[in-house]
Amino acid sequence: YSENYALVHEFPFEDQINADVILSGREKRARAIKNLLTLDWENRIASKITSGSNLGSYTTLSGVSQWNDFTNSDPINDIEVGKASIRATTGLLANTLILSYDVMRQLKHHPDIIDRIKYVQKGVVTADILAAVFEVERILVGRSIKNTGSEGLANSFSDVWGKNAILLHTTNGPDASGIDPSVGYTFRWESPILGGGEMSAEVWNDPDGGNFENIRVQMYQDEKLTASELGYLIAAAVA
Repeated sequence: YSENYALVHEFPFEDQINADVILSGREKRARAIKNLLTLDWENRIASKITSGSNLGSYTTLSGVSQWNDFTNSDPINDIEVGKASIRATTGLLANTLILSYDVMRQLKHHPDIIDRIKYVQKGVVTADILAAVFEVERILVGRSIKNTGSEGLANSFSDVWGKNAILLHTTNGPDASGIDPSVGYTFRWESPILGGGEMSAEVWNDPDGGNFENIRVQMYQDEKLTASELGYLIAAAVA
């Protein structure tokens, strides 16, 4: 079942009259809503795969084992353990590693990483270089911030991806037959009215006579972990 996720932005007629191009004002508001819906989508996925009970295996680092301890921690071995766990239970290799912003920030300066690349790189650690070190196809860095403060009250900002690292096996495209396994999929309903299965936008004047028009962006979507064994969480990778 696909839930309807939608947000509405009001566009006052006064603003339209003073706008250079009315359509541009609508586009900007639609884009702002799309960004919020996308952030919410990312947050739902992060909530699923940063919970150890939702994945096949996980470990929680603490103390000197956390990667901000440059003397005692061993991030390369920790990643190898996670990759071996996925392979042992599925026969498939982890091809994706998600790092939170804080985790990436620490790994860029970790002596073990610097030592691996010092003779072949200029000492600047990027996501592509880390992918080569960890032997995964790609590294995604989660940089999004969410505000969990209630409306009208003080802001409360936090990192969507916490301080975690998540190893995954994912597929590059949907395969309804299930031949190509993936840790999860995003499912979208293709509305016979909206079509396409993507986000849709619509505009209408306020039906109650308000001096504005409504701009709504929406999508019908659900996210599911379809093969939890293809994920491995390293929780609290940094302090």
